[in-house]
Amino acid sequence: MQRVLLALAASALLAGAAHAADQQQARSADKAATNAQARAPAAKKVLYICSEEERSWRMFSRDLGTPDFVTAEQVRADAGKAWSAPKCITETEMKRLNIASR
Repeated sequence: MQRVLLALAASALLAGAAHAADQQQARSADKAATNAQARAPAAKKVLYICSEEERSWRMFSRDLGTPDFVTAEQVRADAGKAWSAPKCITETEMKRLNIASR
C-alpha cells in the first residue's frame, strides 16, 4: 500500500513538473513570436536626393532606371507601402519631409 502511495506521489510530482515545463515552453514561444514581430522589416523605400539637372537624371537612369521624382506629400501618403524601385526627391522636398517628420 505504501509503495502504491509513493508511486502515485511520484507520478503527481512528475506530472506537475511536466506541466510547469509546458507552461515555460509556451511562454518562451510567445516571447519568441513577439520578438519576431518586433524585428519584422518595415516596407522598403529607397529615396535618392537628385538634382533636377540632366546629368543627375542620366546617372540615375544608367544605374537605376528612369528617375521617378516624388514629393514629401507622396512619401507620407505611401507610408507603410513598399516601392518596387528607388525614387528621387529634390533637396527642397527632402527638407519638407524632414520638417514634417519631427
